[in-house]
Amino acid sequence: SILLANRIRLLRTEEERTRKKIADTERKTKEVTELRRRSEERRLAQERELARREAEEAELRARQVQERAERQRQLHEGQRSVLEQRAGQSQQVRQEREAHLQAIEEQRQMDAAIAAAKAERVRAMAAAAGRSRARSEG
Repeated sequence: SILLANRIRLLRTEEERTRKKIADTERKTKEVTELRRRSEERRLAQERELARREAEEAELRARQVQERAERQRQLHEGQRSVLEQRAGQSQQVRQEREAHLQAIEEQRQMDAAIAAAKAERVRAMAAAAGRSRARSEG
């Protein structure tokens, strides 16, 4: 009976140790599970942050590309405007030069006509003087 009581006490002690080991294992399992859950949440949060940053950078790059394109468009518009202005000025200078050349040519023609008329009058007067002389001599 003492042996039996010792045996029962020994079994109860083993059972108690086993229960403690089971409880300890369950506690460690919960800790590991909780640690994995927190790690997974942290990993997902990092992935979301990375995705947000990439989206922000992509948006920034797109905005920079759009702003660069707008600056290029404005630059080309300005250059085109300057070229059109220069072309207009050049055309105006050509027209003024043509007008001056035409005025000079008209002045030359008028001077030539006046000189021709004067020469004709001089010839007519010389001819008249020659006839007048011939009549008075004759």
